[in-house]
Formats: sequence, C-alpha cells, structure tokens
Amino acid sequence: MQSSVPAASPPLARAIAIPRTLPAELMALLRKAAPARSAAAEQPVKTAAASEVRSAPAWASSGTPVHGALAASQTVVYLLDASGSMGEWGKFDAARAALIATLRLQPPTVRFQIVIYAGTARSPLRGGAGEALPATAANIDRAIEALQTLEPPTGRSNHLEGLRVALFFRPDVALFLTDGDDLPAARFRGLVKQAEKPATICIARATARGIAAQIEVK
Repeated sequence: MQSSVPAASPPLARAIAIPRTLPAELMALLRKAAPARSAAAEQPVKTAAASEVRSAPAWASSGTPVHGALAASQTVVYLLDASGSMGEWGKFDAARAALIATLRLQPPTVRFQIVIYAGTARSPLRGGAGEALPATAANIDRAIEALQTLEPPTGRSNHLEGLRVALFFRPDVALFLTDGDDLPAARFRGLVKQAEKPATICIARATARGIAAQIEVK
C-alpha cells in the first residue's frame, strides 16, 4: 500500500529572504551624497539674487552732472519736468540720470530737494514742512530710489506751479530739468520777489541729444 504522506515543501523561505537593512557600503554612499543635494538646492536662490541686481535700469548710472559741488550750506531744489513731451527720445531718463549724477557730487553740507511737476507739482522725498535734506549718502540713495519708481511722463508742463513748490523749500538755486522753451521768465521773477528767500533760477534743457549745460533764467 502506498504512503499518503505528502512530499516536503521546497525551502522557499531561504530562496526569497530579503535583508532588513541596506548593506553598510551602500548606506555610506548615500550619506556622502546628501551634502551635494543640499548645495544644489541653494542654487536657485543665488540665481534669483543675481537677476535682481541686473534689473536696475541702465540709465540710472549713465548720466553726466549738470553742475559740480555747491558751496557748503547752500540749498538747491531740482525741478524735474514729468510732462508727456519728456517721454520722447529718452529725455526723461536722461534728465533723471543727470540729476542722479549731480547729486552724487554734492557734499553732505549741501542741502537739496526734488520737485516733480507736470500739471501739478510735488516732492517725492518726505521730510518736515519746507525741509531740504542734507546730501548724505543715505538721502541720495532715497532720492535715487524715488526717481527710479516714478510713473511715465504725462500731461502738460506747469512751470510756475513747479517753481511755487520749489520756493517753499527756500533754495539758493532752483534748477529746472525740462525740454520746455517757453519758461515765463517775467512771471518767475515775480514769484521770486514774493518768496521768503531770493533764489537764482536756472535751467538745464533736455533734448534728444542729452541734457545741455545749465544757464541762468534772467
């Protein structure tokens, strides 16, 4: 009579046994690779920072000063024409660049303000009422930032309104950066006579070729 005992099962457990941990050599390689991945992860941050530096407008460092350093204790107000015609032929950018270059020549003993005008006039630099700012590096940086963030030129020039606001800061010199050739010299003189402090009015004319040397308005 034949035996009914079944045949023994093949030793499958030994054939498919899986180690619970990775080999020590492989674990060591993975640990060495980890710092390399961290360094690569930082790379996009460095690239973004570099692109921000390149985003500064090219005109901001390309200007030619319209005058040299003023004498100690003098106050100057720069009147930047922001009317629509200044947007043609790069005149507005050239005027801003010339203004920045001029400010960088001034010693901290000189005080300054900026008036932006078209139909109306305002100063983009905050300070006390009627306060001109010393030409320190920090204040010049503030002025540069304000000039870089101005809206595109629009509207028509109201030179008299610009001068009214400029005289509020009691300047020794009020310097127009404008493409206008119709500045009302007689009415300027009337405003200056009424001002708290006499001021010399000058103009540096913006053209398609750049900013001309300043001249006094008489």
